[in-house]
Amino acid sequence: MKFFNFEYEIFGWVDTWASFVFGRRHYVHGTLKKGTGSLTERLSAIAAAIVLLPLAVPAAIVSLAIGRGSTLNLKLTLKKS
Repeated sequence: MKFFNFEYEIFGWVDTWASFVFGRRHYVHGTLKKGTGSLTERLSAIAAAIVLLPLAVPAAIVSLAIGRGSTLNLKLTLKKS
């Protein structure tokens, strides 16, 4: 079963581009969600997210429309009792 999540797709674009700009993988995710980094880094991650959000929304729409977006693949296995 494939599951597309539009919010994660947008966040993925924001985080990818911010990581490129700041030269650190998962910059926004690590700084804001995981709480790593200084106050300055957190503020710069917020600013980057705000600036990149208008670019990430159309990128997410296009990537999902052409089937190249992020997916969460679930595989369920049922056991006989």
